[in-house]
Amino acid sequence: MPFQKLDVYQCAKELVVRVHRAGIRDEEFRDQALRASKSVFLHVAEGLPNFSHGMRRKYFTGARNSACETSGAADGAHAIGALDYVTAVDIMQRCQNLAKMLSALMR
Repeated sequence: MPFQKLDVYQCAKELVVRVHRAGIRDEEFRDQALRASKSVFLHVAEGLPNFSHGMRRKYFTGARNSACETSGAADGAHAIGALDYVTAVDIMQRCQNLAKMLSALMR
Protein backbone atom coordinates (compact mmCIF):
# COMPACT_ATOMS: atom_id res chain seq x y z
CA MET A 1 0.00 0.00 0.00
CA PRO A 2 1.35 3.47 -0.79
CA PHE A 3 1.00 4.77 2.80
CA GLN A 4 3.47 2.12 3.97
CA LYS A 5 6.27 4.17 2.43
CA LEU A 6 5.54 7.26 4.55
CA ASP A 7 7.97 8.27 7.31
CA VAL A 8 5.39 8.10 10.09
CA TYR A 9 4.46 4.55 9.11
CA GLN A 10 8.11 3.48 8.93
CA CYS A 11 8.84 5.07 12.33
CA ALA A 12 5.86 3.29 13.88
CA LYS A 13 7.07 0.00 12.42
CA GLU A 14 10.59 0.59 13.75
CA LEU A 15 9.12 1.26 17.21
CA VAL A 16 7.33 -2.10 17.22
CA VAL A 17 10.53 -3.88 16.21
CA ARG A 18 12.61 -2.02 18.81
CA VAL A 19 10.18 -2.79 21.64
CA HIS A 20 9.91 -6.41 20.55
CA ARG A 21 13.70 -6.79 20.59
CA ALA A 22 14.22 -4.78 23.80
CA GLY A 23 14.06 -7.79 26.07
CA ILE A 24 12.15 -6.07 28.88
CA ARG A 25 12.63 -8.39 31.86
CA ASP A 26 9.44 -7.47 33.73
CA GLU A 27 6.40 -9.35 32.42
CA GLU A 28 3.87 -6.58 32.99
CA PHE A 29 5.98 -3.76 31.54
CA ARG A 30 6.96 -5.99 28.61
CA ASP A 31 3.30 -6.83 27.90
CA GLN A 32 2.20 -3.19 28.15
CA ALA A 33 5.07 -1.93 25.99
CA LEU A 34 4.44 -4.56 23.33
CA ARG A 35 0.69 -3.98 23.22
CA ALA A 36 1.03 -0.20 23.22
CA SER A 37 3.68 -0.15 20.48
CA LYS A 38 1.54 -2.46 18.33
CA SER A 39 -1.38 -0.12 18.94
CA VAL A 40 0.70 2.81 17.69
CA PHE A 41 1.57 0.93 14.53
CA LEU A 42 -1.96 -0.26 13.82
CA HIS A 43 -3.59 3.11 14.55
CA VAL A 44 -1.16 4.74 12.12
CA ALA A 45 -1.97 2.08 9.53
CA GLU A 46 -5.70 2.71 9.98
CA GLY A 47 -5.45 6.48 9.98
CA LEU A 48 -3.18 7.13 7.01
CA PRO A 49 -5.50 5.90 4.25
CA ASN A 50 -8.50 7.81 5.61
CA PHE A 51 -9.58 10.94 3.76
CA SER A 52 -11.88 12.13 6.54
CA HIS A 53 -10.11 14.61 8.83
CA GLY A 54 -12.21 13.42 11.77
CA MET A 55 -11.29 9.77 11.28
CA ARG A 56 -7.61 10.55 10.77
CA ARG A 57 -7.67 12.62 13.98
CA LYS A 58 -9.31 9.73 15.86
CA TYR A 59 -6.70 7.21 14.76
CA PHE A 60 -3.74 9.55 15.17
CA THR A 61 -4.90 10.55 18.66
CA GLY A 62 -5.04 6.86 19.58
CA ALA A 63 -1.58 6.33 18.12
CA ARG A 64 -0.15 9.32 20.01
CA ASN A 65 -1.71 8.12 23.28
CA SER A 66 -0.26 4.66 22.75
CA ALA A 67 3.15 6.18 22.00
CA CYS A 68 2.97 7.91 25.39
CA GLU A 69 2.04 4.60 27.02
CA THR A 70 4.93 2.85 25.28
CA SER A 71 7.31 5.54 26.50
CA GLY A 72 5.98 5.23 30.05
CA ALA A 73 6.37 1.45 30.00
CA ALA A 74 9.99 1.78 28.86
CA ASP A 75 10.69 4.41 31.53
CA GLY A 76 9.06 2.29 34.23
CA ALA A 77 10.92 -0.82 33.12
CA HIS A 78 14.20 1.09 33.29
CA ALA A 79 13.31 2.50 36.71
CA ILE A 80 12.95 -1.00 38.20
CA GLY A 81 16.04 -2.37 36.44
CA ALA A 82 14.15 -4.42 33.84
CA LEU A 83 15.49 -2.48 30.85
CA ASP A 84 18.90 -0.95 30.21
CA TYR A 85 19.27 2.80 29.94
CA VAL A 86 20.33 2.98 26.29
CA THR A 87 17.39 0.90 25.09
CA ALA A 88 14.92 2.77 27.29
CA VAL A 89 16.11 6.15 25.98
CA ASP A 90 16.00 4.88 22.40
CA ILE A 91 12.39 3.73 22.79
CA MET A 92 11.35 6.94 24.56
CA GLN A 93 12.98 9.08 21.84
CA ARG A 94 11.22 7.12 19.11
CA CYS A 95 7.93 7.66 20.94
CA GLN A 96 8.57 11.39 21.24
CA ASN A 97 9.42 11.66 17.53
CA LEU A 98 6.26 9.76 16.59
CA ALA A 99 4.12 11.92 18.86
CA LYS A 100 5.46 15.03 17.11
CA MET A 101 4.77 13.56 13.67
CA LEU A 102 1.26 12.54 14.66
CA SER A 103 0.51 15.95 16.14
CA ALA A 104 1.61 17.58 12.88
CA LEU A 105 -0.62 15.24 10.88
CA MET A 106 -3.64 16.27 12.98
CA ARG A 107 -3.35 19.98 12.10
